[in-house]
Amino acid sequence: MVSCCHSAEVRGSVASFAAELVSGGAPNVLGWTRPVRDDLATLAASAVYEQIGTGKTPVEAAQVARERMRRTEEGASAPSHAWGTLHLVSGSAAGFRIDDGAEPLSERVDRDEIYKFLGSHMRVLKMGFVGRRRLVQRLLRVLLRGQDLQKGGARDVAGACVFGMKGVGKSCAVGRTIERAKQHTPELGVLVLHGAIDERGVLEAFQQAARAGGADQAAEDMLARAEESVLQRVRRVMEHWRRRRVVIVLDDFEQNLDPSTGGPWLVKPEAAALLEALLPTCTTGKPKLLITSTAEFRVPGANDRALACVPLGALDSAAVRKLWMRGQASNELASVSLKSWHDLAERLGRNARVLAWARALLAGKPDEELAAVAASASAALPVWAPGDEASEEKHTELARLFLRHMACEQARAACGEPALEFVKRARVFEAAVPREAFVTLAEGLAVDVDRDLDVLASWGLLEVGELDGARVPGEPARGA
Repeated sequence: MVSCCHSAEVRGSVASFAAELVSGGAPNVLGWTRPVRDDLATLAASAVYEQIGTGKTPVEAAQVARERMRRTEEGASAPSHAWGTLHLVSGSAAGFRIDDGAEPLSERVDRDEIYKFLGSHMRVLKMGFVGRRRLVQRLLRVLLRGQDLQKGGARDVAGACVFGMKGVGKSCAVGRTIERAKQHTPELGVLVLHGAIDERGVLEAFQQAARAGGADQAAEDMLARAEESVLQRVRRVMEHWRRRRVVIVLDDFEQNLDPSTGGPWLVKPEAAALLEALLPTCTTGKPKLLITSTAEFRVPGANDRALACVPLGALDSAAVRKLWMRGQASNELASVSLKSWHDLAERLGRNARVLAWARALLAGKPDEELAAVAASASAALPVWAPGDEASEEKHTELARLFLRHMACEQARAACGEPALEFVKRARVFEAAVPREAFVTLAEGLAVDVDRDLDVLASWGLLEVGELDGARVPGEPARGA
C-alpha cells in the first residue's frame, strides 16, 4: 500500500506510480488518486493490513477500508470524501476467478427465490427488481439524511409515504431502498408493521426490533413496563433510539384509513395515535418512517407536513423492456417478441404485479400469489398457452381478476374480513335482488347491511336491485 497523495492517479498518458509497481511485478497495489489527510491514510492502511491479516482478499480489504473512512466522516460539516479516492491496481481480474472446467450456471431463475419478507407479511422482491431508480434515490436520501429533495430544494422530513394503486411495486421499492441503505449503514434496524394497527402487534414488533442485532436491554426493559400503555412505552423507546439508525415501515397503511369523499382519506384513531408517538423522534432524530398506501391521507395534528408524499405509477417503457430481457435470459419469455410484450404491458396498464403474473402464465409455471388471489376472489385460475400474449380475451380475463382482487382488498380494509365472507354467501344470487334479501346472509357476521351493502356494491362485488328490475350481470336491463 502506497500511502501518499496521487500515488494511483493517472496523468494524461503517464501511468500512475501504483500501475508502474504492478508492471514491475507487484500483484496488487493500493494508492490514492487525490490528496489525502494523514489521519485518513493511516486509518485506511490500518484497516487494509488488519483485513489482509485475517485472510481477506485485497478487494475485500479495500472495501472495508473505504467503508470505515466513509463512516468516520459521516455527519462532518465538510467531509473530504477521501474514501472514494482509494484505488486498487492489480495485475489480474481482482476478486474474480475463472474456472473453465465448471458446469455452466442454469439460465432459469427459480421463482421461489425471487421474493423475501420484511417482517412477517411484507413481501418484497429479493431478485428481479427493475426501474424506480430515482424513487429509490429519493427514499434513500430520506432514510440517510432525513431530507426530501425536490425542485424547490431540500426540506427536512421524518420519513415518506409511497402511495399508488395495488401492484405498482410500493413495497418492493421500500424493500430495495432498505437494502441499499444497509450497504451504507449495516447496523440499520428495521421494524415492520403490516396492515391494520393494533397494540399487540405494535408491542411485538418493537420487542423484536429491540432483540435484533445485539440485544438492547434498555429498550426491552422499557417495553416490559406493564403499568404503562403500549404507546407510552413506544415513546420512551423512540426517544432512547434517537441516535440510532432505525427505519419503521407501515405497510398497506390503507387498512388504517377511512374513505373521504372530499379529499385525502382520514387516519383511524389507533393509527393516528401511533403516528403521534413516532413522528416527533423521526422528525428530529435518526429513526425514519416509511409508509406504503393505496390512498393519500392527511397526517393528523401538527405533523401534517412531516412526511414526503411520493406517488408511484405504472412501470415506464424502459422497465417493461428490461423485464422482457430478463424473461428472455431465463427462457420464460423466449417465444414472446418485444413488440408483443410491450403490447401486453400496455393492455395491462404496465402494472408490475399483473405483468409478473403474465410472465408466469406464459412460462407455464405455477404462481402461488396468483393462485391465492384467484381463490380469494372465488375465480378460476387463468391458464395460458403459447400465443396467448396476443389474446385480448386472456388479457381481459387477467385484468378482471386483478380488479376484483383490488376490490376485495378494499373491502377487507374498509369493512373487515367478515365482509368478504358475506360477499361469498351473496353469490347464491345470480341476479340483482332487493336489499332485504341480503339481511339473512349477514347472520353471524360482523356486517352492517345498511352501512356496508352500498359500499360493496359500488366496488362491483355484488348487485342490489328491485325484483321487477332484476338482471343477470352482463345482460341489458328490461326496457333498455
